[in-house]
Amino acid sequence: MEKEYWKKYYKNKLNKTLPPPSQFAAFTISYLNSYDLTVIDYASGDGRDSVFFSNYFSKVYTVDQVQGISETEITKHENLEFLYPENLSRSNIQTDNCIVYARFFLHAISDEEQSVFMQNMKELLLPNEKIFLEFRVDEDSTRTKATEAHYRRFQTMNEVIEQLKLFDFKTLYSVQGMGFAMYKEDDAFVARIVAERI
Repeated sequence: MEKEYWKKYYKNKLNKTLPPPSQFAAFTISYLNSYDLTVIDYASGDGRDSVFFSNYFSKVYTVDQVQGISETEITKHENLEFLYPENLSRSNIQTDNCIVYARFFLHAISDEEQSVFMQNMKELLLPNEKIFLEFRVDEDSTRTKATEAHYRRFQTMNEVIEQLKLFDFKTLYSVQGMGFAMYKEDDAFVARIVAERI
């Protein structure tokens, strides 16, 4: 994970008006039948999706190795709390029922880091709790990118589904294609997966 790159990237965005929530955040809201949940927005960036979720869910943890969300935004939403990843554990989150939401995270980390993340999610989530993933796949590797060059790792959707099985997750929903994550001239080729802890 390029911590220094992201620290600089989000420092330039602090205290600016947040952009609208992502298309994946809207999908997540529409997918769920109940909002009586805690959301863990993992690798939350500037917090735009965390803020969006705070309007629906009882508690939202915005989690990142770099605090890209401003303190002003956090104080405006009493059910929103920032955590560093190392402080995320079942014992220090207020919930009996939660989901993990990780958008554009898997392609920003190495294979080894992804395995660690999967293990951490296996330990964090209880049976029947869900994880929502959106990430760039192999087909996106040569496509136009709207942000400057930085580390991106491409994999297939099926590779992630198979890895989720190894960590006791059952895939409930999967789709891939374009039109799901549009930003300026960047129409990323992404996969979306919803998986449930078994």
